[in-house]
Amino acid sequence: MSPADPRIEIVHCDEVIGMDESPVDAVRAKKNSSIVVSAQMGSFRAAARRCDVVLSAGNTGACVSAPPCK
Repeated sequence: MSPADPRIEIVHCDEVIGMDESPVDAVRAKKNSSIVVSAQMGSFRAAARRCDVVLSAGNTGACVSAPPCK
């Protein structure tokens, strides 16, 4: 199933960073979590930058920690 808008891409991630986890430790350990993957996709250092905005209702500390930890 693909989204109706071709600008939207759904990327599957196998890991979850919980609200009770240490943000930095979780970002370093869970490379396939949605927070880490979205930070990589939006990074200016990425070979092919794939997003302009990242929104999350998840662990705020992990969202802030993810880009510098890459």
